[in-house]
Amino acid sequence: MLARLGQACQIAVLLGAAALAVAAAPAPRVPKLKSDIPPQSLAAAMEKFHEDTGLQYVTKVDLNRRSGGAKAGSRPAAALRSLLKNSCLAFEFQTERLVNIFDAPNGRNCPPAAPTDAQAIEEVTVTATRRPQHEDRIPIDVKVVTAADIANSGIKTLTEVAELTPGVEFDYYSTVGSGVYTNLAIRGITDRHGSDAGVFIGDVPEPTVRSNAVGRALPSAFDLERIEVERGPQGTILGANTQGGAVRFIPRDPSLSADSGLVHSEVAFGEQGEPTYEAGAASGGPLQEGLLGYRISAWYRSVGGDVSRISPFDGTTVDANSDRTSSKSARVAVKYSPVDTVELTPRVDYESTSARDSPAFFTYLSDPAAGRLNNGSLFRQPANDAYTLATLRFKYASSNNTEVSTQTAYFDRSGNLLDDDTQSLRWGGWNNAQGAAYPSAYDNAVMTSISLTQRRFSQEARIGTTDADGKRTWVAMLFYSYERYREADELTTHVVPNVPLLDHIDNRDYSTITNRTYAALGDVTQEFGKGFGLAAGLRVERNAYQASSIQFPQQLSHAATVFVPRLSLTYSTGEHRQNYYASVAKGYAPAGVDAALASCFQPPEAYPADSVWSYELGTKDALLPGRWHLDATVFHARWNNGPAATVNCLFTHIPGTAVSNGFDLATHGAFDAQDQWDARLELSYTDAHYTQDSQSSIAVLFPSGIQYYQLIVKSGDAVGTPPLVTSPWNVTASLRRRIALSDDTTLDIRGEDSFHSHNPGPFFTQNPAAVGFYAPGVQSNPATNLLNLRAILRRDELEMALFVNNVLDSQPTLSKRNKGVDVNSLYFATTLPPRTYGVSATWYFSGPPGG
Repeated sequence: MLARLGQACQIAVLLGAAALAVAAAPAPRVPKLKSDIPPQSLAAAMEKFHEDTGLQYVTKVDLNRRSGGAKAGSRPAAALRSLLKNSCLAFEFQTERLVNIFDAPNGRNCPPAAPTDAQAIEEVTVTATRRPQHEDRIPIDVKVVTAADIANSGIKTLTEVAELTPGVEFDYYSTVGSGVYTNLAIRGITDRHGSDAGVFIGDVPEPTVRSNAVGRALPSAFDLERIEVERGPQGTILGANTQGGAVRFIPRDPSLSADSGLVHSEVAFGEQGEPTYEAGAASGGPLQEGLLGYRISAWYRSVGGDVSRISPFDGTTVDANSDRTSSKSARVAVKYSPVDTVELTPRVDYESTSARDSPAFFTYLSDPAAGRLNNGSLFRQPANDAYTLATLRFKYASSNNTEVSTQTAYFDRSGNLLDDDTQSLRWGGWNNAQGAAYPSAYDNAVMTSISLTQRRFSQEARIGTTDADGKRTWVAMLFYSYERYREADELTTHVVPNVPLLDHIDNRDYSTITNRTYAALGDVTQEFGKGFGLAAGLRVERNAYQASSIQFPQQLSHAATVFVPRLSLTYSTGEHRQNYYASVAKGYAPAGVDAALASCFQPPEAYPADSVWSYELGTKDALLPGRWHLDATVFHARWNNGPAATVNCLFTHIPGTAVSNGFDLATHGAFDAQDQWDARLELSYTDAHYTQDSQSSIAVLFPSGIQYYQLIVKSGDAVGTPPLVTSPWNVTASLRRRIALSDDTTLDIRGEDSFHSHNPGPFFTQNPAAVGFYAPGVQSNPATNLLNLRAILRRDELEMALFVNNVLDSQPTLSKRNKGVDVNSLYFATTLPPRTYGVSATWYFSGPPGG
C-alpha cells in the first residue's frame, strides 16, 4: 500500500511539474458583466448573464424561482454566486465556457414555483459521444447516474450501479477464491473470454484480461461527477470490448471558479456478520480564480463479513465472518488555464481492494434462510488488487468552436490471489463417502496462487469543430496503446499416505501477453430540414498481440484490422420536447489469449474475435413539460462469437451466432407542482439465444491424461453458462416524498425496489448428450427482489441519512456453481447481503475546511 502511494505521489509530482512549466503564460481574460442584472426570475437573469458574458449554461433543475441579481463588473463566478443566492442551487464550470447549474448539495429548503408552459424539461449533459451534449439529444440508450443519485441511493461501486440499472448484469464466479473473477454483461451479450462491456475511468478504458476482469479494484463512486451507463455497442466511439455497452465513471474536474467539498462518514450493521464502516473527504476549487484549480479526495470502506470458514470434517468454526473486505481510493487533479482557451489537467487516481477470504458458501454446509453461511475450504483465500492511473489532458478551445485535445494515460495494476482448488474432480479420489470431490483431511489441500501485473500506456489526440449555425459537428481522433500483462500461476498439492492421489504436484507457469492497438476515428453530425439530424462515424482499428509462457515456449501471435461504423437518424420537435432516433452500430472484441493456467495444465490459449451489429429505435420525450419524462428503446442485436470453441477449468467459450432482442423503458417525474412527490420506473426485457446448432469435441488435460468432452449447443438455447446468464425481465422503481420541516430543513423519504426475473433457458448444460457439460444441478439464478429504504434529513450544509437495505431480508441462493470439471457434486453459491441498518452523515462546504 505504501509503495503504491509512493508511486502515485511520484507521478503526481511529475505531472505537477509539467503543469508549472507553462506557468509563465499570461492570466486568462475572463469576461465580466457589462451591466447590472436586476432582481427578477432566475430564468430571465441567466439569459441576461449569457448575453453579457457569452458563457453557456445547462441545467436539469427548474429555474422558475427568484434571483437577487448581480452587479456590473463582476467576474462570472462572483456573478453566479450572487444570482443563485438563496435559490438552493449551485454551479460548476464544466469547461471554461460551459456552466452546469444543479441542486445545491446542502439541500436548503427552497421549493420551486409551479411550472409554466415555457419551463424546460430536465437536461443532463453527458459525454457519451466524446463531446458534451444534452442526454435527450444523443441517439444512444444511456442512463445517467448523477452525483445526487449516487448519494441518494447509497451507490458505492459497480455492484450497486448494476443492481439499479435494468439490462446490466454484474456478478462473479463463486468457485474461484475471493470473488475476483467477475462477469459484466449488458443486453445479454455474455459468455466471452474478455469483457463484453467496457469500464472507463473518464475517457480511459480499464484494460481487460481473461475471464472478463480479474480482481475487484474497479473505480469507486465516491466524489464522482456522474456515472454513464451506455447500453448497446459503442465500438465506433469507445473502441474494443464494448459489444454490449459501457459503464463510464466520470470523476470531478477541478473548478477554476467555485469552491466545494465534503466530509462523509457511514456505519452499518447487518442482521448477521460484522459492521461496515466508511469515511471520505473531498475538497476543490480555485487556487487562483480563472487560472489554477484543484480537486482532491480520499475514501476508505471496510465491509464486515457474513460468511464463516468452518471445518468440513467436524463443522467447527475456523474463522467467523472471514469474508471481510476493505477498499481505498485517492484522487488528485490540478487544472491550469493560462488563457481562457487552454487547459492542462494532470490527474492521478488510485484504487485498491483487499479481501480476507471468499464470500461464497458451500450449499451443503449452509442455510441462507436461517442466516447460516459457511465455507468449507481448507485454507483462507485472500486477494489483493490495486491500480494507479495517471493522466495528462491538454485542451485548446478556440473562439470559432474548434476544440483540440490530447490525453496521455498510464495504467499500472498489480494483484494476487489464493484459490482452494481441492474440491475439483480433476484431483478427486479422497476416499470420502460423500463423493470424489470431497476431501478427507486438511493434507488433501490443492492450492493455486496467482499474481499479476498489468501496465498500459495510451495516447489519444482529438480535434472537433461545430459550424457557426450549430448545424454540423465533426470529430477526428487518433489513438495508440501498448499493454503488457504478466501472470504467474502456481499449483501445489501434498502427498497423503494411503490416498489414491496422483504424484505430488508443484506446477508453475508464467505467461506474458502484449497488445498493441492503433485506431483512427471520424465522426460527423449534420442537422437538416426542420428538426432532422444524421450522424455517421467510422473507426478503423489495428490490433496485434503476442503471448508466451515458460512451460510452453511456443509463441502465439495474431494481428487484424477491423472497420467499425455507426449511423443514426434523429428527429426533434424543438425545445427538446420530443426526440426520436433510429441507429445502427457495431461492437467488437479483438482476438486474444488466455494466460497459461497451471491448475489446468494448459498453455496460453488463443480465442477468436467476435462482433455485434445492433439496430435500435428510441424516443426521449417530455410527456408533461418540465414534469414528466419518458425514454424508450427497442433493440435487435446480431452477435457472432467466432468459429472456435475453447475450454479450460474456469469457463467455456461457445462459438457461433446469437441474437439479443428486447427493449428498455424509463419514466420519471413529479406528481405535484410543489415537487413534494416524485417517482421513477425503469423496465427492461432481454431475450438472448443462439441461432445455430454447433457441436465441438473438447480435449481436457488431467494429470492422468487427456479426456474428451462434447460441447453441444442447439438453436434456441439461451446465451450463457448457468448461473451467469442474463435475467430476462428487470424492473427498478423508486418513490420519494419531500417534506419541508422548516425554512432551512427538509426530510426526504425514499424507497427503491429492484427486481430480476429467473431465466428459464433452455441451456446447453441441460443436454444429457453433452459429455462433461451436462449439469442438471446447476441452474440460472432464481428471481430476486431487493427493497431499500432511506430517510435523508438536510439542514443547511449538513445531511444525515438513516437507511435499511434489503428490507425484506431476501436470501436467495445465487451464482450456484460446481468446481472445475465437477459438474454434479459439491456446489458453491452466494446470496444478497442481509438486512442492514445504517446511518451516514455528510457535511458539504463551499470552501476548504476552515477556509
